Amino acid sequence: HCDGVRTDVRERLDAMRRSVAARQMLLEFELSRVGSTFRDLSWLIIKGPALANGFYVRPELRHYTDLDVLVPATLLREALGLLQAGGYELLDRNWTLLARRLPGELHLRSPRG
Repeated sequence: HCDGVRTDVRERLDAMRRSVAARQMLLEFELSRVGSTFRDLSWLIIKGPALANGFYVRPELRHYTDLDVLVPATLLREALGLLQAGGYELLDRNWTLLARRLPGELHLRSPRG
């Protein structure tokens, strides 16, 4: 309870908190799907839920909107193949630009959005 905060503001903040919590639950479910997909592959989750659950006393205070998964460069082709076979969509298409910029990351969309 926050004395001095208008009811409408408290209600909006509570709605935002619930929305963030729901999104993070979906992302943690997605993380379990990635783990199942990569069961025989070396991989690591970084930032997001790894920080929230590993370092925050109150994990709900570490907001994240996506998953950052690290795989060794030598396993990238295999990892992408496994994800795509599982219904993930590779969003990055310009390989020439990616090779020139070397961003070190690719963007994918889960089958669940």
